[in-house]
Amino acid sequence: MNKTFILLLFFLFSFCNAQTENNIIKNVYNNSPETLNSRVKRANIPLSTITLGVGIGINHLFDNVYDYSLTTGNEHNLKLDELSRNNITVSPIIIVRFSKLEKPDGDNNISLRTSRSNGTNDVKFLDRLSLLLSLDIVKLNSGNVGFNDKIDGGIGFSYALASNLQLGLLYEVKTYRQLREYIVKDYLNQQIPDGNSFYSELDEDNNNLFYNKPINGLSIKLIFNINTLKF
Repeated sequence: MNKTFILLLFFLFSFCNAQTENNIIKNVYNNSPETLNSRVKRANIPLSTITLGVGIGINHLFDNVYDYSLTTGNEHNLKLDELSRNNITVSPIIIVRFSKLEKPDGDNNISLRTSRSNGTNDVKFLDRLSLLLSLDIVKLNSGNVGFNDKIDGGIGFSYALASNLQLGLLYEVKTYRQLREYIVKDYLNQQIPDGNSFYSELDEDNNNLFYNKPINGLSIKLIFNINTLKF
């Protein structure tokens, strides 16, 4: 419940930030003593070059991930289940814009302009691109919410849909605690020797059995900017 509450706070904070931006732009537009044309130009507020965002999306792994168990009773034979390669992840993301963008006056969050616009919307495809650096801290899998035990991250690019919203594609590396391959190969559906006896349970902290396996993947994420405006 506490972890779900943290996720809700992320999205609430992003929504409040967007409302704050609208209020700032309205104040600039309404309070400027200059002519109408100058006021429209002054209302175009620059966006920060480097911002922090929260991304949520689907990650697809390039390799299989397994869950391991031992049968009950006296046999304790090794069993494995293949997990889904697709997971929903929530990540804090650093966003570095390639172009100097501005947010126009009014309530239109979708429209963007560049510093060279001169009153016209001339934002091109490349102007909307940004560099992304991600660090996954939360993973949603099979309806469960959990914090990652290992540091996972990635790098990618995003396309600005609005001043506080982007669509990103990232190449990511995730770490999974997996049973050593020779153990699976030699003892699948059998007992695993432990000296003169056999293992009766699997402990992921036992480095004789498990190791940290990095697995590459691709993620598509919707990214909500937290600090968007430049002051």
